Amino acid sequence: MNIPAVNGIKQLMRQTWIIVTVVAVVLVTAALVFAPRLFKPYVPPSGDWPRPIEDVPVVSTRGHLKDGELTAGHTPYDYTIEGVIDGLGADDYQPYDLLVVVHGFNNTEEKARYKFDIARESLHRNAYNGVLAGFSWDADTQSDPVAATGYHLADEHAALNGTKLAQFLVDYRSKCSVTRLHLVGYSMGARVVLECLYALENDRSLQADRFKLSSVHLIGAAIENEEVELDERYGRAIQTHTQRLVNYYSPEDNTLTMFFPLKQADRALGATDIEHPENAPGNYTGVDASAELVTYDGSGIESPEDLGDNHSGYLGNRGADGRLLDDGVLDLVVRDILKREEMAEDS
Repeated sequence: MNIPAVNGIKQLMRQTWIIVTVVAVVLVTAALVFAPRLFKPYVPPSGDWPRPIEDVPVVSTRGHLKDGELTAGHTPYDYTIEGVIDGLGADDYQPYDLLVVVHGFNNTEEKARYKFDIARESLHRNAYNGVLAGFSWDADTQSDPVAATGYHLADEHAALNGTKLAQFLVDYRSKCSVTRLHLVGYSMGARVVLECLYALENDRSLQADRFKLSSVHLIGAAIENEEVELDERYGRAIQTHTQRLVNYYSPEDNTLTMFFPLKQADRALGATDIEHPENAPGNYTGVDASAELVTYDGSGIESPEDLGDNHSGYLGNRGADGRLLDDGVLDLVVRDILKREEMAEDS
């Protein structure tokens, strides 16, 4: 081998060694920075979530679960109600509609209330005049700033909350037999909603054989894209216990297209829609909602190049001044509810 060739190889080896060394330093530095935080609760900066403009009544199971287990004094079915949900008073008033919004992963109690308030404003902008309630559960299991931990534990908590949500709906229906019931499951909240349907189908103690919701709406669903199929866990429950299920998804949602596969080794329903459409329940519909998910810069100016990539914007977006910038996909949700009501009245 000639001398220039040998020198070339040596130079390549030196460059490779430099690259490897730099990568190793970066990894070690990251480990030193984040390792001390991995096993203690991550506390977000104070003031991240301003108080709601209006308080939305909440069905709460906060504090009922820790590390995937029920805490002392709680059962698979109990919940508390914070605020007043119309229809549960001493009188005989029965609202025409009740819509329950279920939040997603890494929502503290304060963040959840803020999200429910955004949903309230988005719904009212689109002439939804029914009753609104939030469902708040132990989703704040994140243990580090970049959400590398706690995700699967939150998914366990979401599944265990399905029966609690089902119990609330059964209790509400016993008081308000004519009220149309709707669920909106956002991100990991889709797991809570689908486990609710599964409980209605399979938990005999709920006595819900003939229980049927008017509609279920999954928005940015952080569940695997085959789980709603007829031969999978939720398919039969969807077909039996809701008149209609709509999945609003966005192929541009990088939270679901990039990070969900890293955590679940599968594709998300909220990014790709159902994996095998031929196996969908007869009452299932998928809607590409990318055009509804507007992104904004720090000044509240739209960023058209990122349309569809706003996972946090499904319920709507507020600017720094608290003004509602847009209503996310909730305009589509209200449109679907009102359309079905008109069809029912005409039939």
